[in-house]
This record gives sequence, structure tokens and C-alpha cells, in this order.
Amino acid sequence: MTRAKPPTLQTETIVNGAVFWEEKKAGVWLVRVMMGVETSTSYVAAPSSLEISADDGADGTADVSIQAKSADGTNYAEHVCTRVWLGTTDNFGAVAITGLTVSTGTVKEIVTAKAENILISDGTGLIELTLDNDGAGTLYLWAEISGNIYASGAIVITTTPA
Repeated sequence: MTRAKPPTLQTETIVNGAVFWEEKKAGVWLVRVMMGVETSTSYVAAPSSLEISADDGADGTADVSIQAKSADGTNYAEHVCTRVWLGTTDNFGAVAITGLTVSTGTVKEIVTAKAENILISDGTGLIELTLDNDGAGTLYLWAEISGNIYASGAIVITTTPA
């Protein structure tokens, strides 16, 4: 899959230090960067999957972690950008909940308030969230990276009676 064509120097301006061409072949990104009159080529293995885990907070909330994984199953040690959304049924529909807080990672864009966000992980490929359901119930979370969607399965949230 090619992300961008290499520019032709006669028709396009290339800014020094800018990535001007990247291509993915067999899970490895080939990146060309203009450095003055020279170019630098780097090979970076793209994250191959996301691992999602959830823990019930027993107070109407759940803690969720999303970890980017390399092809060999180790944690991907780079920042990744992923789209994350929530639903109340297992049908890929985004449904707002009482609260969604990012504790590890950064919100790049809120697509649908308290339902769908584009997030950037920390430098270890980790995103951590707290989902506030304002009571007991079941939620579903999906995370997309490079066109692949990963599902949490049912996140059962409970409350402890007072």
C-alpha cells in the first residue's frame, strides 16, 4: 500500500526535514526524509495489532488499556494514532456515555463527545482510558489502526451497593 508518491523535483517543492515519501511493504514503512541536498531513508516496522484489556471499577466505571503490538508480539515502542469509539451494543455504533477520560495518551480529536475520539498513545504505544457509565451496564469498545478494527468484547461494569 503506497501512502504517497515520490515527488518529481521539477514540479514540487520539498521542505528540508520533511517526510516526502512513505510506503508500506510487508508491514515495514519505508520513509524518505529530505535533509538539505541529501535524503535519509529509514525503515520502521508499523504496529501490527492492538491489544485491548478492561477492568471493572465496581463503581460504574471501567479502566481500559489499548497497547499497540509489533508483529513479533512485543509492545510497539512508538507513538501511534488510533480511532477509539464506544457503544452499548456490539454493532460498531458510537454511543455517548457519561464520561470518557484519557489518562495515558493524548486526545487528538473528539469526533463524537464521550463516544468517539482519535487518540495518540504515549511513546510506548499505550493508551489508558476510564469509562464512566454512571451505573452498571455493558459497553463495547473498538479501536482502529491502519484500517484494522480491534474489539474489546463486552466490558461488564458493575456498581457496589451502598
